[in-house]
Amino acid sequence: MRFYSCRMIAGLSKIDVCKNLDVSICHYNKIESNSIEPELDFIKRFSILTGITVNYILGIIDEPLPIMGGKDLKKRKHSS
Repeated sequence: MRFYSCRMIAGLSKIDVCKNLDVSICHYNKIESNSIEPELDFIKRFSILTGITVNYILGIIDEPLPIMGGKDLKKRKHSS
């Protein structure tokens, strides 16, 4: 998983992530070093915090796309 690179892209420190997601630095270090797998809820909240899609965080896609908000999705559906 790409927690380190996402954190760097978003310009966040480990402390920023821990404070915003209410996790200890020790726990986050284990997640970032891939020592433990985070819960799905953590991945979702991390995605929202960084503004990067879950697909990139999980390594499904190779480009760190921004999350699309509801308004963008509605516009996209109507323009098809």
